[in-house]
Amino acid sequence: MTESKKRVLIVEDDFDLAHQWADYLSAFGIVCDLAFNRAEAAVFCGEREYDALIVDMFFKDEQGNLSGDGGLTFITHLRLPSLANTPRWGERVPIISVTGSDGIVDALGHARNAGADRTFQKPFDPALLVEAFAELLVFNVDEQS
Repeated sequence: MTESKKRVLIVEDDFDLAHQWADYLSAFGIVCDLAFNRAEAAVFCGEREYDALIVDMFFKDEQGNLSGDGGLTFITHLRLPSLANTPRWGERVPIISVTGSDGIVDALGHARNAGADRTFQKPFDPALLVEAFAELLVFNVDEQS
């Protein structure tokens, strides 16, 4: 890849799943940072700008309790740069929201209302992430090695 590598933040409370996605995306020359709760994600977003984000809609809070709106709140805050401590790039960064929710129709609507560009229901083929990035004109991905 002649341009600099693209960087994605994965916000997912399932440690193994987050690492599986990161390993898959690295084969396409994509560098991934992993956050396992909203507080970690906020720190990463304060430290650097991302080319895209993958955000679990419902994840555990800093105390390990399942948060019914953790990812949705995080996405909403990124889309509102007028809020304190919100990075200006957050209003335009492509966001892929993922959910394991059984109420997928409601979850899709909530994610889109919050500002997600794409939503996938877990489990899904990680190739869909690369396809979504290409559709959103974010990446010219390298061929998988």
